[in-house]
Amino acid sequence: QHGHFVGEEFSNLKMLDLSGKSVNLDDIAGKGEAVYLEFCRLKCEPSSTSLKRLNKLDKTQYNMRFVLFCFDEFEDAKKLYAKMGIHKSVACFCGEQFKALEFYGMSATPHRVVIDPDGLVIFNGIHKPKLVDGSDFLPPQVEAYRR
Repeated sequence: QHGHFVGEEFSNLKMLDLSGKSVNLDDIAGKGEAVYLEFCRLKCEPSSTSLKRLNKLDKTQYNMRFVLFCFDEFEDAKKLYAKMGIHKSVACFCGEQFKALEFYGMSATPHRVVIDPDGLVIFNGIHKPKLVDGSDFLPPQVEAYRR
């Protein structure tokens, strides 16, 4: 069995942020704050729609940190995020070297992982909105952290 699933601790991963600085996820997860991870691809329409909705969320709405990951090349992702106005506090990019798809058992994007304040995974998968307008795009586990 591969990957980290519900009830397990989140593993340390290193990424690049928008400025090209190395970010260690061990410094984010399990530090007393819930974390929502969104894994996406630039050319994936559901990912694009989800990113636009996520970008509208902020710390006044949820008591959690939102972290975005992109499986595309750093410069391509950086340009698109700038064009879309993505302004999340940490936006990390994976590129070819990152093995999260295999590591987390991902089969499609957008893939979501929700980590509780203790660093335990409480959601790992694809959440498909049921409402036509997609307003329920966040997994239900996120609602526990609504302010």
